[in-house]
Amino acid sequence: RVHRLKSLSDMLHLQFYENNIGLKGKVLFETRRKGEQMLGYTENYIQVEAPFIKNMTNKIIPVKLTGIAESGNATIEYTAL
Repeated sequence: RVHRLKSLSDMLHLQFYENNIGLKGKVLFETRRKGEQMLGYTENYIQVEAPFIKNMTNKIIPVKLTGIAESGNATIEYTAL
């Protein structure tokens, strides 16, 4: 039963991310992880990853969601809102 609930949760999570691809929003980049990627969250808590740029951490940056990485995080491109 737990396995079915986990599968449903994963499916709904992926569907939510897919429904937001192409949308513009703001991301607060907070941390960096191995592989020189920085992680952050959109206003509606979608976790995103992007190549690390030192002056973008702890700042709110306008972006467009472009896809989903192998890690399961959203990918972005930088935009102007």
